[in-house]
Amino acid sequence: MNRPLMCFALILALSACSSDETSSSAATDVVLDVQVTPDVPTPVDVGATPDTTVVEPEDIFVPPPECTSSADCDDGNPCTKDACGATGCSYVPDDGATCDDADACTDADACLEGACAGVARQCDDENECTIDWCAAGECKTAPDEAEACAMKIVIEQPKRASTLTGAGPFYVSGSVTSPASTPTLTINEEPTALSFDGSFNVLFEPSIGINIIDIEAKDTYGRTTDVAFSFMYAQSLIEPGPNYNAPTLQEGMMGVWLDQEAFDDDDLDDLDDLGTVVWLLGETYDVNEAIPHPLITEDDGVGALWCDYTVDVTDVAYNVSDVEIDLVSGGMDVSLVMSDFTGFVDAASDGWDNIGCPNAACDLKADTVYLDAQLNVVASPSGDIIVTLQSVEVDIVLPDNNEAVNCTGGTAQFLNWLINWFESTLADYLEDQLELWAVDELVPLVNGVIDQFTDYQVSFDVPSFEDQYPALPVNLRVAPGGADWMNGEALAHLKLGLGAAPGVPFTTPGSIRRSGCGKGLNEVAELPNVSIAEAWVHEDLINHFLYVTWRGGLAKMQLTDEIVGPYIGDLGVRDVDMSAELTLPPVLTTCTETGQLEVQFGDVYAQGSFSYAGAPVELKGFASARCNVQFKIKEIPDEANQLGIELLDVLQMAVEIQEIEGMDETAELLVAELLSDSMLNLIVNKYLSEVSQSYPLPIIDLDTWLSELNLAKSELTLEMETINLDHGHMVVGGKLLNQ
Repeated sequence: MNRPLMCFALILALSACSSDETSSSAATDVVLDVQVTPDVPTPVDVGATPDTTVVEPEDIFVPPPECTSSADCDDGNPCTKDACGATGCSYVPDDGATCDDADACTDADACLEGACAGVARQCDDENECTIDWCAAGECKTAPDEAEACAMKIVIEQPKRASTLTGAGPFYVSGSVTSPASTPTLTINEEPTALSFDGSFNVLFEPSIGINIIDIEAKDTYGRTTDVAFSFMYAQSLIEPGPNYNAPTLQEGMMGVWLDQEAFDDDDLDDLDDLGTVVWLLGETYDVNEAIPHPLITEDDGVGALWCDYTVDVTDVAYNVSDVEIDLVSGGMDVSLVMSDFTGFVDAASDGWDNIGCPNAACDLKADTVYLDAQLNVVASPSGDIIVTLQSVEVDIVLPDNNEAVNCTGGTAQFLNWLINWFESTLADYLEDQLELWAVDELVPLVNGVIDQFTDYQVSFDVPSFEDQYPALPVNLRVAPGGADWMNGEALAHLKLGLGAAPGVPFTTPGSIRRSGCGKGLNEVAELPNVSIAEAWVHEDLINHFLYVTWRGGLAKMQLTDEIVGPYIGDLGVRDVDMSAELTLPPVLTTCTETGQLEVQFGDVYAQGSFSYAGAPVELKGFASARCNVQFKIKEIPDEANQLGIELLDVLQMAVEIQEIEGMDETAELLVAELLSDSMLNLIVNKYLSEVSQSYPLPIIDLDTWLSELNLAKSELTLEMETINLDHGHMVVGGKLLNQ
């Protein structure tokens, strides 16, 4: 997977919302910490409203010069008493009379000094965090957007990026402060009751892996605030050992199953099985070096009549025409067939006491030499796999008609002893030498091959994202944990340990143990037994490897236009200068609701800047995500295939924007959604894939035994061809590859 993607996705996802052209992933739950203020009418400046309102008639009434009745004096003002007297019309204020000042936001309208006046309606709700006013006769209120009046969520437990162990469930607790109104609360979209003081305390049943908590509060004005965080959970952890140069071994992490064909495929032309290696070993064995020169001296008393001979055997040659290896219960049977067996014997008789004794030069010949060795393969109490020689038999088949020895010189009476010597003494000697070869060469070879697959320590480098930081040296220790040798098949159980120097400030104490998903599920891998070679890898090993590389400081990245450009398209995002770092180790697990493989990231912290539509933007925040992924085999021409990880669907993404400057709410949502998918693709398809590809497959170095052959390809390793998941294991099928 690629680390940048995640960051930016988890970064700019920190502002998520999507357009029609964003992502090809399935629908994703994206939660953003964005406060939305509903449309509120512009409030009246209550402080400028007088306590009373006086309404004057629109037109000034001019009384008539003469009147005959009070009706002639009506000035249209309900707050005066109109009368017609001797002097004409008179107008006296009618204080206290009921009237209507035509203002719906006043109450107790009454006449005072000839005018209608009302008392301003009081809409103050006595909440300092609301703005109150009257409109059209109704009291209105809106939240004050001052910082002191903001709605806030405070989490008490669990803490962000924490690790919980033991038996669940656990409490998710905290409080909501909402000065402007009474809020409602949801946790992962489930309604949650609040106590009178705004606190909450809810039992949460965790899953093995990364658990994402999204808490949203909403007030009566429609405003929302959100807190999104995660924690890692397992009933128990695999903790890093005290010495990362000598990793602590863990039981049951891996196993290798080999079919009969991996030991002997009946094809000596391809160096891809143990039988061919044994054949080459037999071909390179030089019997001449094992034979003393001379083989027999005159003092040994070999000869005829009065003649004693010094005998030297040279130029022994043969061809290993066939090798057969059969797996049997508790071990294996190894058979070699040597044909065209020839040699040369020089018999010389010297000295005064051997006067008259003829010398002879003889060619030796044997039709066929058979070697059959039975090897025991057992596991010691500590799990070590030990190969021992149970028995070995050598049978030399000589030609008929005394053709085994063809001599020149001498006479029959002097040379018959030589023929008899070859057919008995020399044949026995050659048998002894081949038996020693089985002990000194064959058994160590088989032991060595098994050891190089099952008992070794190696240091390898894991690259950083885009090589932005130095590679991390990781130490791998592999040890046997037992073996089962059966008819036609063999199975080796392995213990593994991983270690690297720490390089992060975070304190996650270890990687998760699957533990039957906390439900007692079966964790025994069922191998399909359809390939020549199959290996199973426990999820615990995968997650411990991810933990070791995360703890070593590799789970961080710098994002630029060049890196994210191909993924975000033409979104108006430019000048990207972001950093991102995982505050929890990534997790790969099938302990999910569907049993499908998920990759999980918790609390990726992202910060930095970019420009959007030409305006500079500063951003800080956290993001967590869950995605469906699958392992895949990547074919590499003329090299061993590689393991990769491919993103399928984004299941959940929760983002908390802590600080952002330079974008409005609409742009925040749009850019975050568009970037989230691209970032996840980078992290999964690039970063995690490269990390997984750095893990070394076991290698058999054939130069250990066959260096004199100067092989062009001197290594045997596992060629991956198929991959599937079974009971918490990754099961890889393939064959042995000579590279």
